[in-house]
Amino acid sequence: YNSDWSFNERYNRFRYFLTLRSGEEFKIRFNLSELELLYPFSFTGETPLPAQRYSTSDINFEFESDERKAFSFSLSGNTGGFYNGRLNKFEANVNYRVQPWGNFSLGYQWNDLNFPDPYGSTLITALVSKIEIGFNKNLLWTSLFQYVDQSDFMGINSRLQWRFSPMSDIFLVYVDNYDLLQQLSGERSITNNNRALILKVSYWY
Repeated sequence: YNSDWSFNERYNRFRYFLTLRSGEEFKIRFNLSELELLYPFSFTGETPLPAQRYSTSDINFEFESDERKAFSFSLSGNTGGFYNGRLNKFEANVNYRVQPWGNFSLGYQWNDLNFPDPYGSTLITALVSKIEIGFNKNLLWTSLFQYVDQSDFMGINSRLQWRFSPMSDIFLVYVDNYDLLQQLSGERSITNNNRALILKVSYWY
């Protein structure tokens, strides 16, 4: 609901999961959505979608291999309505686990957005990589890398976590974000737009 208690959004999902004894999972989901867009917004950089109520439906299929194994992967596809247009989506993820100290994953996402004229169409892809290292049960290091081609954005987020007491942690986080700019000569340059070192302490008493 909106702040004045008028209706804004609903989301209903019907799903069926099938899990085999070997550990593989098959999933199917049928989604019904209704949303009141409060402000005009564009996904394509062209004419923004009007602020109005949208009702859509879509279907999703997903397969996950046995996550108990050192190497696992998942594949998923989605097709259906998206605001006043259509979205076709594909996602693939691979994961490799080294017991008991490491976890490495790589994911790719492909989004094909098509809207009626004059709202445009676009293809958005993203690449995400994650590394998790456990030096011991209380000292963990996690690094996330992501690249999104629509915004020509590349980002790195690296976090060191030390649990010095039950439910009490010290986090040291390094953030480094870049814009990939197109020059008049046709060459691309990388420009840093945000860099930060953050210290956070949480204590349970």
